[in-house]
Amino acid sequence: MEDILKTILTKLDSLENGQAEIRKDQSEFRAELSEMRKDQSEFRAEQTEMRKDQSEMRKEIAFYYGSLMRKVDETKIELSSEIKRIVKVQQEHQNVLEFLNEKQ
Repeated sequence: MEDILKTILTKLDSLENGQAEIRKDQSEFRAELSEMRKDQSEFRAEQTEMRKDQSEMRKEIAFYYGSLMRKVDETKIELSSEIKRIVKVQQEHQNVLEFLNEKQ
């Protein structure tokens, strides 16, 4: 009978040790889970900040792109005007040359 009691007590001690180890593991798991949540929260904050920065960058790029396109359009108009003026001057030179040829 005494052997049976010792066996039972040994098994109970073993069971208690196992439960204590499980509790310890659970505690470690909870700590790791808490750390992961903290990291996740920080990541989300950084991601939000990054989105905000990207939004600002997109606005700036759109502004500069729009400004650049307006400048390109202005340059095209100026160039077209200059080409028309050059064509007109060239035509006048051609007329003068033809007039001089007729006089000779």
